[in-house]
Amino acid sequence: MNFRVYYFLVSLFLFAWTVSSLYCEEKETETGSKKEKISSFEFFLKRQTYHFTPYEYTSLTETPDPNRPVSAGKLNQNSKVLIPFVFSYDNYEKNYRLEISYFEMEIVNPNSVVLRTEGNQISMTREYITPVTRSELEVNAYRKFSIGKGWSLYTGGGIRNINKYKYGSYVSEGAFQEYFFTYGPQLSIKSVHSITSDIQFSIGLDGFYTQGNRFLKDPILSSQTFLLPISTAGTEGIYRGYELDLSLSYRFFENFKFYIGYNQIESKFSYLDLHQVNVIYLNSQWNGNNFSLTGVPAVSQPIRSGNFEILKGVYFGGSVNF
Repeated sequence: MNFRVYYFLVSLFLFAWTVSSLYCEEKETETGSKKEKISSFEFFLKRQTYHFTPYEYTSLTETPDPNRPVSAGKLNQNSKVLIPFVFSYDNYEKNYRLEISYFEMEIVNPNSVVLRTEGNQISMTREYITPVTRSELEVNAYRKFSIGKGWSLYTGGGIRNINKYKYGSYVSEGAFQEYFFTYGPQLSIKSVHSITSDIQFSIGLDGFYTQGNRFLKDPILSSQTFLLPISTAGTEGIYRGYELDLSLSYRFFENFKFYIGYNQIESKFSYLDLHQVNVIYLNSQWNGNNFSLTGVPAVSQPIRSGNFEILKGVYFGGSVNF
């Protein structure tokens, strides 16, 4: 996480603390001078270890020719420690919650051993998948229902924004090769059970659908190939999936909690209206200053059916309530 993200989180925390100090409503209880909050803010930071399986890996085995099967081994170098945040507002009098969360996941050097079969020949190579970044922003509203002693149910929904960058050989230059900006609705349900006065178990499930524009950088250059995509306008990307979150929390001070949990986001990604045609020169020469093309170009149409992206892992975290 870079400095600007930390700066944003600290600024958000200070702003929330200031607002809550000035405007958070309090009322006197009937039994004495003790004050009871009827609303509060919570700022939750997690140390999340994510294992990211991108679409670019799960679609490796796609091939237009059934006589040339492809199989891929375990994906390596696809994990990273993140610091996602969740910021929420609870109104205990009207029984509703507002929540916003964000994270960004980047893998730079994912790779796998790929086995290709063509006739009587078998080749095995280690292939490096293009560096990818995926970010998610969620804004949700919940209605709280008490369904038993120490047991609450939150139901609601909101908007989820999923952005996906594929860098290709441009990662060192900070430029993307392919970029998707998608957003759409989601439905959410969360169950919170108080095991004791200080220990709670929570399980949450979101179902989402996002859709949005695809942006493509062309032409695509490498040290030995030149690829010119044609007919790329109008293509969109779609994510359909769910998010599962399990957590156990312990309140060790009145306004502080410690969390341990597991989070998994699984989504099926697919292209919409993909009519792209690729013109490829395999014998290009490019050294940064000079560029030349030789030989006859190959023309192909990429095969892109729906395949999965998965993020999963455990987390530790802490929250402050004010």
